[in-house]
Amino acid sequence: MLKDYKRAKNRVRMMLEKYPEARNSDKELITRYYEYFFYQGLATFRQMVEKMPNFESIRRSRQKIQQENPELRSDRQVEQARKKEEKLMTTELGSAFAGMTKAKDDMFKAIDEMKTGHDVAKKVFGYE
Repeated sequence: MLKDYKRAKNRVRMMLEKYPEARNSDKELITRYYEYFFYQGLATFRQMVEKMPNFESIRRSRQKIQQENPELRSDRQVEQARKKEEKLMTTELGSAFAGMTKAKDDMFKAIDEMKTGHDVAKKVFGYE
């Protein structure tokens, strides 16, 4: 597993060095990566998919490489757009998490009320 990650990371670095446009676009990077390393000589799309790392591994490798190597970073505009997107996602996920927490609290409150309602029904109708 670690060996596969290191191989993917080295390949991503090579793509960032060879294709500067791949620094600004994960789609471009992934397309170049698969064309360069997997498309050649494979008979079917299925064979290619089975042998390639997942998109997220490539994206994370790109992110780490660019963090450690300023010369391979994206254009300033792309970096700013990514930071803005990250902020939006953090805010959105925070809101979603808060919503989930409220829903969980509401659910437990409803369960507690049902227990109370059940207890009342037991007393009113006299069953156990």
